[in-house]
Amino acid sequence: MDKQTMKQAALKQLTRHSREAKKLLKSPVKAYRLLSRARQKSAKIDIGSFLELRADFLVMIELAKAYIKRDYRQVPVRTILAVLGSALYVLNPIDIIPDVIPVIGYLDDAFVIGFVLKQIRHDLAAFKDWQAGAEAPYYEEEADWDELDDVYVEP
Repeated sequence: MDKQTMKQAALKQLTRHSREAKKLLKSPVKAYRLLSRARQKSAKIDIGSFLELRADFLVMIELAKAYIKRDYRQVPVRTILAVLGSALYVLNPIDIIPDVIPVIGYLDDAFVIGFVLKQIRHDLAAFKDWQAGAEAPYYEEEADWDELDDVYVEP
Protein backbone atom coordinates (compact mmCIF):
# COMPACT_ATOMS: atom_id res chain seq x y z
CA MET A 1 0.00 0.00 0.00
CA ASP A 2 1.49 3.35 -1.01
CA LYS A 3 1.53 6.37 1.26
CA GLN A 4 -1.36 8.21 -0.44
CA THR A 5 -3.60 5.13 -0.39
CA MET A 6 -2.81 4.62 3.30
CA LYS A 7 -3.73 8.22 4.08
CA GLN A 8 -7.02 7.97 2.21
CA ALA A 9 -7.91 4.69 3.93
CA ALA A 10 -7.01 6.11 7.36
CA LEU A 11 -9.14 9.22 6.76
CA LYS A 12 -12.04 7.05 5.63
CA GLN A 13 -11.84 5.04 8.87
CA LEU A 14 -11.47 8.24 10.89
CA THR A 15 -14.65 9.62 9.32
CA ARG A 16 -16.46 6.37 10.18
CA HIS A 17 -15.16 6.57 13.76
CA SER A 18 -16.33 10.19 14.02
CA ARG A 19 -19.81 9.09 13.03
CA GLU A 20 -19.67 6.46 15.78
CA ALA A 21 -18.55 9.24 18.13
CA LYS A 22 -21.89 11.02 17.61
CA LYS A 23 -23.62 8.08 19.27
CA LEU A 24 -20.92 7.79 21.90
CA LEU A 25 -21.20 11.44 22.86
CA LYS A 26 -24.81 10.83 23.83
CA SER A 27 -23.49 8.50 26.56
CA PRO A 28 -21.05 10.60 28.60
CA VAL A 29 -19.93 7.70 30.80
CA LYS A 30 -18.99 5.56 27.80
CA ALA A 31 -17.27 8.49 26.09
CA TYR A 32 -15.29 9.30 29.22
CA ARG A 33 -14.22 5.66 29.60
CA LEU A 34 -13.14 5.55 25.96
CA LEU A 35 -10.99 8.63 26.46
CA SER A 36 -9.44 7.13 29.59
CA ARG A 37 -8.59 3.92 27.70
CA ALA A 38 -7.06 5.93 24.84
CA ARG A 39 -4.93 7.83 27.35
CA GLN A 40 -3.75 4.56 28.93
CA LYS A 41 -2.91 3.04 25.54
CA SER A 42 -1.00 6.11 24.40
CA ALA A 43 1.18 5.89 27.51
CA LYS A 44 2.28 2.40 26.41
CA ILE A 45 3.21 3.38 22.85
CA ASP A 46 6.95 3.96 22.68
CA ILE A 47 7.41 4.61 18.97
CA GLY A 48 9.12 7.80 17.73
CA SER A 49 6.39 9.01 15.37
CA PHE A 50 3.78 8.61 18.08
CA LEU A 51 5.91 10.04 20.89
CA GLU A 52 6.14 13.36 19.05
CA LEU A 53 2.35 13.69 19.11
CA ARG A 54 1.60 12.17 22.52
CA ALA A 55 1.58 15.43 24.49
CA ASP A 56 -0.90 17.03 22.09
CA PHE A 57 -2.99 13.85 22.00
CA LEU A 58 -3.22 13.96 25.80
CA VAL A 59 -4.38 17.59 25.67
CA MET A 60 -6.97 16.57 23.06
CA ILE A 61 -8.23 13.92 25.47
CA GLU A 62 -8.38 16.43 28.32
CA LEU A 63 -10.33 18.83 26.08
CA ALA A 64 -12.94 16.15 25.32
CA LYS A 65 -13.15 15.11 28.98
CA ALA A 66 -13.69 18.72 30.05
CA TYR A 67 -16.43 19.04 27.43
CA ILE A 68 -18.13 15.84 28.57
CA LYS A 69 -17.99 16.94 32.22
CA ARG A 70 -19.42 20.31 31.11
CA ASP A 71 -16.44 22.15 32.54
CA TYR A 72 -15.48 23.55 29.14
CA ARG A 73 -18.13 24.04 26.47
CA GLN A 74 -16.47 26.78 24.39
CA VAL A 75 -15.75 24.45 21.51
CA PRO A 76 -17.73 23.26 18.49
CA VAL A 77 -19.16 19.75 18.74
CA ARG A 78 -17.29 18.79 15.54
CA THR A 79 -14.02 19.25 17.45
CA ILE A 80 -15.13 16.85 20.17
CA LEU A 81 -16.27 14.36 17.53
CA ALA A 82 -12.87 14.60 15.87
CA VAL A 83 -11.13 13.89 19.19
CA LEU A 84 -13.42 10.97 20.00
CA GLY A 85 -12.96 9.65 16.46
CA SER A 86 -9.18 9.76 16.82
CA ALA A 87 -9.41 8.01 20.20
CA LEU A 88 -11.54 5.26 18.62
CA TYR A 89 -8.97 4.95 15.84
CA VAL A 90 -6.05 4.67 18.27
CA LEU A 91 -7.88 2.03 20.30
CA ASN A 92 -8.65 -0.07 17.23
CA PRO A 93 -5.79 -2.64 17.10
CA ILE A 94 -6.66 -3.72 13.56
CA ASP A 95 -6.69 -0.50 11.57
CA ILE A 96 -4.86 0.37 8.35
CA ILE A 97 -1.53 -0.81 9.77
CA PRO A 98 -2.24 -3.29 12.59
CA ASP A 99 -0.68 -2.17 15.87
CA VAL A 100 1.02 -5.54 16.38
CA ILE A 101 3.46 -4.89 13.52
CA PRO A 102 6.69 -3.75 15.19
CA VAL A 103 7.82 -0.17 14.63
CA ILE A 104 5.38 0.75 11.83
CA GLY A 105 2.18 -0.41 13.53
CA TYR A 106 1.48 3.03 14.97
CA LEU A 107 2.35 5.13 11.92
CA ASP A 108 -1.28 5.36 10.83
CA ASP A 109 -2.34 6.24 14.38
CA ALA A 110 0.25 9.04 14.39
CA PHE A 111 -1.00 10.24 11.01
CA VAL A 112 -4.62 10.36 12.23
CA ILE A 113 -3.69 12.25 15.39
CA GLY A 114 -1.58 14.69 13.39
CA PHE A 115 -4.43 15.23 10.95
CA VAL A 116 -6.94 15.88 13.73
CA LEU A 117 -4.48 18.23 15.46
CA LYS A 118 -4.27 20.32 12.29
CA GLN A 119 -8.06 20.44 12.06
CA ILE A 120 -8.59 21.54 15.68
CA ARG A 121 -5.43 23.56 16.38
CA HIS A 122 -7.32 26.79 17.12
CA ASP A 123 -9.77 25.07 19.46
CA LEU A 124 -6.90 23.28 21.19
CA ALA A 125 -5.02 26.57 21.66
CA ALA A 126 -8.15 28.18 23.14
CA PHE A 127 -8.52 25.23 25.52
CA LYS A 128 -4.88 25.54 26.62
CA ASP A 129 -5.50 29.26 27.28
CA TRP A 130 -8.59 28.37 29.29
CA GLN A 131 -6.59 25.84 31.29
CA ALA A 132 -4.03 28.56 31.99
CA GLY A 133 -6.79 30.89 33.18
CA ALA A 134 -7.35 33.00 30.07
CA GLU A 135 -10.85 33.47 28.68
CA ALA A 136 -11.64 31.43 25.58
CA PRO A 137 -14.27 32.33 22.97
CA TYR A 138 -17.69 30.83 23.62
CA TYR A 139 -19.70 29.14 20.88
CA GLU A 140 -23.35 30.05 21.42
CA GLU A 141 -25.10 27.41 19.39
CA GLU A 142 -24.74 23.69 19.67
CA ALA A 143 -24.23 21.96 16.36
CA ASP A 144 -27.10 19.91 15.04
CA TRP A 145 -26.08 16.23 15.03
CA ASP A 146 -27.63 15.73 11.58
CA GLU A 147 -25.51 18.50 10.09
CA LEU A 148 -22.28 16.77 11.08
CA ASP A 149 -22.36 13.95 8.54
CA ASP A 150 -19.00 14.82 6.99
CA VAL A 151 -16.74 16.02 9.77
CA TYR A 152 -13.54 15.86 7.74
CA VAL A 153 -12.64 17.59 4.55
CA GLU A 154 -9.26 16.81 3.04
CA PRO A 155 -7.27 20.09 3.02
